[in-house]
Amino acid sequence: MVKIGGLLSAAIISKKNTGKDLRISLTELSSLLWILLLMNNIAEAIEKFKVTLFSLIYCLLIFVTTYLSMRTFQDQPAASCLDCSYLRDTFFFSLFSLAVIPFVLWILNRLKMNGTLSSLIISVVFLANATLNNLNLFIDRVSSWSSYSTTDEILASIAQSYGFTLTGGAITFLIFWKKYFLIEKRLK
Repeated sequence: MVKIGGLLSAAIISKKNTGKDLRISLTELSSLLWILLLMNNIAEAIEKFKVTLFSLIYCLLIFVTTYLSMRTFQDQPAASCLDCSYLRDTFFFSLFSLAVIPFVLWILNRLKMNGTLSSLIISVVFLANATLNNLNLFIDRVSSWSSYSTTDEILASIAQSYGFTLTGGAITFLIFWKKYFLIEKRLK
């Protein structure tokens, strides 16, 4: 972001080079302050749009990963709701990610980490979120009708979904590494 001192220095230098009076009028100062305020508002709007856009992309990736990795159980009834469709359950489990990822992005932006490490952290959060969704679907559609131990539930859901989950994690890493954090560098 541009600082007021930088704008004033630029104005003084440009006046110095033209040989005009070095004093800045009140009108010029107020114009510089309005430009600074406008630039600050535009930067905040871009940041909010960027977080919203990438949160939606993240949620979509979670949904697709969860849907594909547990689709073998889509014809089995859910124990919690006998009339609920697999698509509906997957969608509602994926909505949880819309609460998680903006918070993670906010923390990463505050910590000012490099893009690779931040993308890696987001990918780990993705893997945890997708695994939790898969586990919940497995519990609801399979193990509720059987006698699985907690360890067996975790192992069976990971065994069922590891390929799609790891692929989704890699795609998430690439999207955030190539797009989200490169946009941030260009804006600064």
